[in-house]
Amino acid sequence: MEEAKTVLESISRIEYYQIIRSQIEHEDNLINQRLSWFVAAQAFLFSAYAISSMRRRRYVYKASLHNKKSSFFSFPWSPLV
Repeated sequence: MEEAKTVLESISRIEYYQIIRSQIEHEDNLINQRLSWFVAAQAFLFSAYAISSMRRRRYVYKASLHNKKSSFFSFPWSPLV
């Protein structure tokens, strides 16, 4: 406990503020990087889903043209359900 007091007494308030501020900035940068990677990954996954659903829509739509008794859920919006 005495060591902590001596460290705090040995630096000025401005230096202490700068140390704490730099730690907070570092944490903010880490959060920013993680969120950036998360958004990029979600964009990639969403585009993969959109491409695969468009392919599925084409096949379902062609099948519904041949089958006149197709239900509401077999029309092109079935991937959205």
